[in-house]
Amino acid sequence: MATLLTPVSVAANRTSTTEVHLLKGATIAGTIRFDDGTPDAATGVSLLGRDKSGKWSNFRTKLLAGPFSSTLTDDQGRFRITGLPAGEYLLKTTLELSDVVVDHIFRESGSSSSNTRYSLDIYSGNFMRQRDAKPIKLTGAEDSAGNDIEIPLTTLHAISGTVLEGATGRTVNAAHVAIHYTDDDAQLVSANVSKEDNTFHFLYVPEGEYTLKITEARDVTRTEVPTCPNSPSRCLPPHIPKRRPSAPSATPSSPSSSTRTSRALPSPSHPDPADRPPLPPRPHPRRRPSHLHNPKPLPHQPLKPWPPDQVISQLLARKHRQRRLSAVRDHLRRLLH
Repeated sequence: MATLLTPVSVAANRTSTTEVHLLKGATIAGTIRFDDGTPDAATGVSLLGRDKSGKWSNFRTKLLAGPFSSTLTDDQGRFRITGLPAGEYLLKTTLELSDVVVDHIFRESGSSSSNTRYSLDIYSGNFMRQRDAKPIKLTGAEDSAGNDIEIPLTTLHAISGTVLEGATGRTVNAAHVAIHYTDDDAQLVSANVSKEDNTFHFLYVPEGEYTLKITEARDVTRTEVPTCPNSPSRCLPPHIPKRRPSAPSATPSSPSSSTRTSRALPSPSHPDPADRPPLPPRPHPRRRPSHLHNPKPLPHQPLKPWPPDQVISQLLARKHRQRRLSAVRDHLRRLLH
């Protein structure tokens, strides 16, 4: 690719001119089908190019500086890759089984996650090994058609088993298992021990002689954690209650003593209003009753009936010392008379 680019020299205070020639790229086209003739629709087809050292590496088919994305087949299993420079290429497709989990069906937006359970690479010429694949040679603006790949489902086999501990013969519930060729120790495919039945499964394996290699064998304890897309920081497993962080103790403990400490979960920066403790009820303000006269005698005055005018004068003198309004006097007099 670098040999096709035109170098440009730029100098200060000078106008640089250059000529750019557009060259028509080559094209690779074909189909992806199963051995019964069914097209493999919406599957990915990637391209590998041979470098100067003779090694095969992924080739960008869409953007010069973009990711190594693949081309998808249409509903008839057809694909077409254009704009390729001259060289040697390999086609690769993948027989893949994935678990896809979505939180929306009838909505346009939402989150989704996928987990690849099994994948098997198939190269041009219907070969499972990269070294046996048939390369495609392109010269200039060539259109190479008929590069079909057939997935032989009827000749593939399934392998399953369990991983046992050598000393006790006990089943191990977590491990990574890989299938390698016996001649060159190249890896064909790998899988993990399933958490549902503690068994590894290879669903599609071509005929041949292989060696199983097991790594990362161990016993694990799994805990199911619910997904909280709106507030991941407040999402906890069902058996872990929410609690507030406790204040650290100021009493130091001796190194020789056996103590058990528990660390509280960090609280989110914006706590949920539902998690806050309820506020104490606010006391209702008492309304002081208004009396026109005191039924009980004062400590220094005897109890005796007062005429209305005197009652009004006493009220205005005691309760309304700062504001003596004639309107209040007239209103009280009308109430009493």
